[in-house]
Amino acid sequence: MLSFLDRQNLCVAKRVSRAWRILASHPTLAPWKSLRFTRCSDSIIRHMIQQCPLLTRIDVLHSNEVTDAGLVILSLHGFHLRSLSFCWCDRITDAGIKSIARHCSQLTDLHLPYCHSIGDESICCIIEHCPRLSSLELTGCTLITNITLQAISIFHPHLTSLLLSTCSEIGDDAVHNVAPSLTDLKSLALSCCNIVADKAIDNIGTFCHYLRSIFIGHLNITDYGLRAITEHCTNLVSLHIPGCDKLTDNTLIGLARNCTKLVSLDACYCFLFTSVGVGSIAEKCKNIRALSLTKCVNVDDTALRALALHAHELRSLNLTSCQHVTNSGLLELISSCTNLCDLNLSYVTSITDDTIFAICHSLFHLSSLHILNCPYLSDASLCALTDSLPDLTSIHISKSTFSNDAIHILATSKKFMYLY
Repeated sequence: MLSFLDRQNLCVAKRVSRAWRILASHPTLAPWKSLRFTRCSDSIIRHMIQQCPLLTRIDVLHSNEVTDAGLVILSLHGFHLRSLSFCWCDRITDAGIKSIARHCSQLTDLHLPYCHSIGDESICCIIEHCPRLSSLELTGCTLITNITLQAISIFHPHLTSLLLSTCSEIGDDAVHNVAPSLTDLKSLALSCCNIVADKAIDNIGTFCHYLRSIFIGHLNITDYGLRAITEHCTNLVSLHIPGCDKLTDNTLIGLARNCTKLVSLDACYCFLFTSVGVGSIAEKCKNIRALSLTKCVNVDDTALRALALHAHELRSLNLTSCQHVTNSGLLELISSCTNLCDLNLSYVTSITDDTIFAICHSLFHLSSLHILNCPYLSDASLCALTDSLPDLTSIHISKSTFSNDAIHILATSKKFMYLY
C-alpha cells in the first residue's frame, strides 16, 4: 500500500505510529533525491544521509553550524551525490572538501560561493578526482589563486560553467593559459577579478565559442579584449559588463553584428557608450529583454526611439541617471514596448507627470517602478499609479517631492507589497 504514496503522503504516514514510521522510511519508497536547507548542522547531515541514502543533490545556505565533520560523514555515505552546494558556510575548510573529492567521484556540480576558508588545495583535489565535474562555482572564495586554474589546465575537466567572481588573486596570465582547456564552457564569471585584463578575455573569446553567459564586470578591459568574444561567441545570450568604463560603442556594434541572440545586457557605468551603440543592439538583437544602462550619461532619446522601433520583447529597462533622456523619448518607448515589467527612471530628473500617465495607460504588465529623485512629478502621478496597473507591487519614490497625503494613500493601497 505504501508503495503507491508520494513523498508528501509518506511523511503523513510516518506520524501514524512508530511501526508505520519504520515502514514508511524504507529506502525503496519514493526516496528523496534532492534536499535544500537554509539552516543545517552536522547532526542534520548525519540524520539526513541515513534516512535518504539515495540523495543526489544537497543545497545548504548560510549555515555556520556545518563543519568539516559533517562533510566527512556526507562523503562516506553519499555515494550517489552528483550536485553539492554550500553557500556562506565559513566553517567548511579544505579538509572537508578533500574528503568529498576522495569519496564522491561521480560529482558533477560543486558550488561553494563565499565559503571563505576554501583554498586551492581542496579544489585541486576535486578537479583531480572528479572527472565528471562540469560546474564549479567559487564566487567570493578569496583564497583561490592561479593554482586552481593550473589544475584545470592539467586535468582538463569538461567544465561548462566556471564562476570565479571576486577571486581577486586570479591573474591575467592564468586565465589566458587555461582558456584552451575550457572549450566546452557555456557560462563564465570573472567579475571583480581585478588583475584580469584584455589578454585573458581575448583568449577566452578565441577558444570558448560556446559561451552563452559572461559576467566580467569591473575589469580593466577595452574593446580589444572583447573583440574575440563579439566575433566568435555567436550563441551569447547574456553579457554583464558593469563598470567596464573603457569600452566604447565599438563593442556594442560588434555584439549587434554577430551576437544576435543576445537577451540580457548589463552595461551600467559604461560611460563611453552612446545612443549609437545602444541603437545597434536594439536594431539587431531583436530578442533583447533586459537592458541596464545606469550612468550611461551619453545615452539620449535617440536610443529610446531605436528601442521603441525594434525591441518589442523588452521586459526590463534601467535608465538610472541617464540625464539626456526626456519625456519625448520615454513616451515613444512606453507606447511601443508594452511588455515592460521592470522600469527604473531614478534620477532622470526631466520627466514629468506625462510619463507616468503614459505608463499607466500602456504598461499593464509593469510590476516594479523606480522613480527616485524625479523632482517634476506631482501627486497626480501617485494617484494615477494607485488607481491603475494591477500587477504593480513594488515602487521606489524616495527623494521625490510628493506630499505626505499622496504617499499615505499609495501606502494604504493593498496591492503594493514594497513601497520605499
